[in-house]
Order: sequence, then structure tokens, then C-alpha cells
Amino acid sequence: MAKYNNLKMSQVALSNFVYYRYSLDYTLASLERIGARSIELYSGAHFCLEDVSVPDMKALKRKIKDHHLRVINFCPENCTYPMNMASRNREMAIRTYKNYVRAIQTASELECPHVLCFPGFALADESYDDAWKRAVDAMSQLADVAAGYGVSNLLEATGVGVTVLNGTCKTVKMLEEIKSPGLTGMIDLMCIEIIGDTIESAIEQLGIERVNHIHFSDADEVTPGHWEHRVPGDGKVNVEHDLEVLDRHGFKDYFGCEVFAPYEDEPEKAMLRYLDWCKERFVQD
Repeated sequence: MAKYNNLKMSQVALSNFVYYRYSLDYTLASLERIGARSIELYSGAHFCLEDVSVPDMKALKRKIKDHHLRVINFCPENCTYPMNMASRNREMAIRTYKNYVRAIQTASELECPHVLCFPGFALADESYDDAWKRAVDAMSQLADVAAGYGVSNLLEATGVGVTVLNGTCKTVKMLEEIKSPGLTGMIDLMCIEIIGDTIESAIEQLGIERVNHIHFSDADEVTPGHWEHRVPGDGKVNVEHDLEVLDRHGFKDYFGCEVFAPYEDEPEKAMLRYLDWCKERFVQD
């Protein structure tokens, strides 16, 4: 019997995050084999955006469709050096921006509605306010590009070391400063733990209508500042409570499975455990 009243299994999107040591062909075959239908696609090593062309995007679309999968969120690599759209190094900022444009083009080709986008961050010895201004300028332009392709960029709040959005309040601030149909919000259940938000405060600040995606995993801080994305039940995040709140608010979009370590050697087993956990709680549809 389902634990939740409104959350459905069709909202659960598996992903290729944990398959980063495996080929794309193996990954897609594995996801199809275990019953995935909607997936979140992390570009990473499987589709390096700096190298791709439009024919590559079309080939990727055919390959995904051949495995009867649908991409509901496209995630370019965007959290680490040298990817920083708010960098004061102009070449780095431009390179990152162009990478995101290719991500938006790929999402459009895949008929995928969302691209996860980090606006950039300030280095530890830089002015946060200056980085914020650069991030807003870049995201404003990128939002226009996304809107033109019929795609929305998702903004995720997390630690200050990877984004100027170091709180849900900052996500709201950026959304209100830019005001574009090419920009919307999301919540990462691990990240709100890192920044000291709660699911209640995140929903209250964003409004459930601007929560257009959930990154759903458990997590554990294995060393200070280093968190692992884990299968639900393997970490210390109260994901049961978070889901109860989302269920109560009638969340209707997707839960993207952002699971990495410590499952890299047996990713399919991790995905099956994730699915089993969800099947015990979500409504079957």
C-alpha cells in the first residue's frame, strides 16, 4: 500500500549519474532493462558538451528513443572549475555560457523541458556582490535563449562554494530580478540540508508552482564538507518527511534520482534498490 496520497511512480525519473564509469550504451540498456521510462540525463563523460555538434544531438535522441526512454531534465557539468558563468575571467565565463547554450540546444532536440543551470560562484577571496551581478547578467541572457527554445533553466540552491544561490531566498531573488519564462526553481533534498533550509521553508519561499523539479536522494556527510548522494535509507536526510510535505502540497513534477557514491561499481543494483524503495511508498500508476 502506498504511503503517499498524490506522489506517483510515474514521477520517479532514474538517471545516469551513478553510471559515470560505464559507457552510454551500457547505461541506457541498463536503465531500460530495470524498467525506467523517464530519466534525468547528466552530460558528464557520456555527452561532453564542449565536443558536440547538432548531428551528435540528433544521434543521442535516436539512441535514447531506441531504448524507449524520455529525458525530463538535462544536467550539464556545472559545479566545478573551470565551469563558472560568474567568473571574472572573461574567457571562462564565456566558455561556460556557450556550454549552457549547447545544453539548451540539446534539451530542445531531446524534447526535454528543463536544463539544470548553476549561475556561477565567487571564489573565496572575491566579492560575492560582484559575482552576483555577473551571474544575474549571464542568467538573464541564458534565460532568453532557453525561452526561445521552449526550455526552462532550473535554479538549484546549494553551498556557496559552487553557486551564488546559497539559500532558497537567493533563488527567489534571482527569479524576481530576471523574471523570465526561461527560468524557474527546483529543490535538491540534499542541498537544502547543506544550506540549512527546510522543505517547508523552501516551498514557502518559492511557492509550489515554481518547484518544477526535485533532486531526490538521501545523503551523508562523510567528511566535513564532503557529502555523498545515496539511495534513500542509506543516509541521514529525513527524506520520508520531505516527501510527506511535497505530497501534501500536491507536487506534480519529477523526482530526479541524483545518486552517485558509493555505488559506482554496481550502479544497476543501486538503481534497483532506489526503485524498490519508491515502489513501497509512491502510488502505482
